[in-house]
Amino acid sequence: MASIGRRQIDTKFLNSGILNKSASQSSSLYQKCSLLRGRLRRIRGFAELFPDVVESPSRDPVAYIWDLFSTGTPLCYIYDQLPADEGFKKINHYALSKRNYETESETNRAKKHAIALFAMELRVSNITEKISGCEMFTVTELWDRHSTDGLVKVVDTVTAIVDHLPPEVFDDDVASEDPSNAANVHDAVQQNIIREMLETERKYVQNLEVLQSFSNALSQGNIVSQDTIHLLFPNLNKLLNFQRKFLISLEFTAQLPLQVQRWGQLFLENEEEFSVYEPYCVNYKHATELMVDHERDLSSFNHILNAKSELPALLLKPIQRVCQYPLLLESLVKALPPEVYEHHYELIRASESAKRIITKINEAQRRNENQEIVKDLAARVADWKGHHIENFGELVLHESFTVTKSDVDRNYEAFLFEKILILCKEATAPVNKRKKNQAILKKSVSVATPQPQKPPLLLKGRIFIANVVSAKPTTPNRPNSYPLGVYWKGDYEVESFTMHCRREEQMKQWQTAVTRLVTEAASRRIQLVAEQKINGVMRTQIGPTPHTPTSLYSLSSDFATIGGRNRYSAYNEDEESNHYGPDSASEDGELEEYIPPSCPSSGRSTPVERRRLYKSRSLSAKFLSCKNLNGSPLVFGKITRSRSFSVPYIDTSKSTGSPRESSPPTPVSYLTLLSTSHAMDREWPPHSEDSKVNKFNPSIPMVKLKIRYYDDIFIIHLPKMVDFAGLYANLERKIRLCGPRKSTAPLRVKYRDADGDMISLTSTEDLQIALDHEQVITLFVT
Repeated sequence: MASIGRRQIDTKFLNSGILNKSASQSSSLYQKCSLLRGRLRRIRGFAELFPDVVESPSRDPVAYIWDLFSTGTPLCYIYDQLPADEGFKKINHYALSKRNYETESETNRAKKHAIALFAMELRVSNITEKISGCEMFTVTELWDRHSTDGLVKVVDTVTAIVDHLPPEVFDDDVASEDPSNAANVHDAVQQNIIREMLETERKYVQNLEVLQSFSNALSQGNIVSQDTIHLLFPNLNKLLNFQRKFLISLEFTAQLPLQVQRWGQLFLENEEEFSVYEPYCVNYKHATELMVDHERDLSSFNHILNAKSELPALLLKPIQRVCQYPLLLESLVKALPPEVYEHHYELIRASESAKRIITKINEAQRRNENQEIVKDLAARVADWKGHHIENFGELVLHESFTVTKSDVDRNYEAFLFEKILILCKEATAPVNKRKKNQAILKKSVSVATPQPQKPPLLLKGRIFIANVVSAKPTTPNRPNSYPLGVYWKGDYEVESFTMHCRREEQMKQWQTAVTRLVTEAASRRIQLVAEQKINGVMRTQIGPTPHTPTSLYSLSSDFATIGGRNRYSAYNEDEESNHYGPDSASEDGELEEYIPPSCPSSGRSTPVERRRLYKSRSLSAKFLSCKNLNGSPLVFGKITRSRSFSVPYIDTSKSTGSPRESSPPTPVSYLTLLSTSHAMDREWPPHSEDSKVNKFNPSIPMVKLKIRYYDDIFIIHLPKMVDFAGLYANLERKIRLCGPRKSTAPLRVKYRDADGDMISLTSTEDLQIALDHEQVITLFVT
């Protein structure tokens, strides 16, 4: 992924007139205001009416001129100096300047009124026809301090008027200050660096102003849409406004003595303001594409800016300039050692700040590019194997690697998301070998696109970050390779594969990213456990909440989404020849998803012999269809909340053969009910499965599930609207009743769809899709 610091400008653009035109010192807003302030001091009577003009000569001239013109009356006084014989009328500035107002609101209203008189007189007298350089402006443009555009118009207009004044208006005994000679930099190296920084900054702002003029001309010409202009020059006005103010600060600092010049402070104070570059740099690629697409329309304004030879280079200028600041500051750090310059260490911090600015811009650009990559990935992968890409989190890294597993090398595209690492490979088999991909490929071919279409991708490997153990470099076994091993918890042991990076920097980047995500996932799990404990204690203290309906066996959403904190998965590789075969086992074995036990184990105290006696029964179906003593359906809360509720007393006389006294129901929590479920199984009447399901609540639609667990086959009945967590809890309990678990790994559940493919069940949505197709389905559990 290219960063902004690596972009290069085509040398063919360097010969254009605008690019080679140097920015004169008087072209910057700071210098314009500084020169104008000196000329205003020479206007007869101006200093007496506005005494602030001769005070604080070291004050920022831009701030001074802005404050001065915002009062309105100086503008009227300057206009009244125009010769009456040329048709210029007078404005009664004396009455305006001598009025006293009681409140600030009245004062501001009077100032705005004076500005309005000046602006209206410009329009009435057609001053733009008589004096070149004058521009129309509104009161708001000058009064509003959020943008410098209005001030630039007023400064240019007043400067043009002052140039048109007759000689007798000026006094010759007042010498204007020359701020360019006030710099107190004695060392030649220091002076050259500061001069270069100022000159290049002035030239840069001048280039931005040309872009703004071109943008305004396009807007007024109605040749291209406003949306296109906004995308072609993203955030340009805010960027120009910030750079004007920043240039003002630079030029003001350059006029001060060396030990007072705080170059580093300027960057430290404006670090957050540099964020205006992010929208521009992020959209630069799209802007260049729009420029090519609309080149013919843009050429209509070649008199302002040549759309073919000059516009491409100017669009790149902001990116080039923001990358130059760290270099300029590093030069100042070397030229101003601590024994000469007392703010040396502030310069060092400023250099680090400039690098952080570049990093933030690159990060924003990376996020934008990753969003486009994710869109492309979502469109190219036909079979997500039940997963949803929107649940993967943000894309962190993307790269093509040679991946080695079990001493076999394969080329994959790796996508590292916040919650999962996936590996994909381009599909190269004939279209007619797989009808699912055939439909998607036909749909893709039917869409006409000017660019060649990318081939579909096959999802070959999926590893959830929650199950990753570590990522660390391994010993290279080939030249020019920097292998990175990724280790995760498999079925029975830690498994791994190796990604062969092409550069050491790339390897360290992936290692750092994976390690960070693993650490964050572990922190989230710890926090989740703590929250569950707190919620469990609070629920136990509060007790049952009556008449609060909840779904059967509902769990927190973390267990029902792809990026859940407690979900596990492993990487499995298949023979490539199986990808397109009918009833392919490869799709079944690409990557198995492991769901950890979400409910406490039941039946642990029941002897194995006792469990086998009841292996054909569905314990969950028994108490899921029970009712409370008042006849209402029994409601279960979320496991993590440990809701308490009352369980009706179950008579065991039929199973034990001895009568037993009735006792009042004992309130127990849901977790307690699960842990003692083996007792409920012993006490349940020995009826058939169907009679047990429908006896207590025949209104609940049920579904029959045939379970294949290794060599065992058994049947369970569940409500058709059961969620995935409820299914998992029933499967785990039933398997434990059948005998010892063959593995301590979490259960994996799949079913065979109508096309003969083995589909993993990983969420409630997947389960309901399966149940909607068949009334009786077979689940394969391992």
